[in-house]
Amino acid sequence: MITQELIDYVKTQLSSGVAREKITSDLLGQGGWTMEQINEAFASATPVSGGPNNNLNLGVRDNKYWSKWIPVTNKIFMLLSLLVMFVVHPFIIVTDALGIGTETALFFYGIMFIPLVIFGIFYRYENNKLSNQFGSTRSGTDLWLLILIVIRNIVFGLNFVPFIQIIGAGALVLGIIPYLLIYYFLVRSRNKSVVAV
Repeated sequence: MITQELIDYVKTQLSSGVAREKITSDLLGQGGWTMEQINEAFASATPVSGGPNNNLNLGVRDNKYWSKWIPVTNKIFMLLSLLVMFVVHPFIIVTDALGIGTETALFFYGIMFIPLVIFGIFYRYENNKLSNQFGSTRSGTDLWLLILIVIRNIVFGLNFVPFIQIIGAGALVLGIIPYLLIYYFLVRSRNKSVVAV
């Protein structure tokens, strides 16, 4: 059984912009409430939206990290990568602007397809799946994921710049295992930090 005091507390916290998981952890740790009571209080404290799916409005505004910053960052880096890959490099190959010979330029051009494919996989995963999954919830790991994604995008970007791509390839080869481990555990932590209704 929940009390009006609990419902009012949840409403007040949500209207102040406090994350749902913070409210839940406070109520579980200090308030002595059960998860069932807390979920019931959230359901009572938040109105039913009039949208086509009639979903509950959980009191969480759009998460700017996943609804804006991460997708925009990925789009900018992808567009720059494609521009360099399909405009700048063909020009370099055709004109031999760097004076390295066509065969060497084609070799470096061919190598660039590997990071482009890997970047495309991350791009699709983050801009489609994770943005939809995390776009309406918040977590303390969001900022760390944004920082990690920006660093990764810079390393991928280095793989598309002539001659500097050797540094980018080295960073990619040496850093891929630690990066994937950190990325995996941050995404996993992010999944666990969202309280299920």
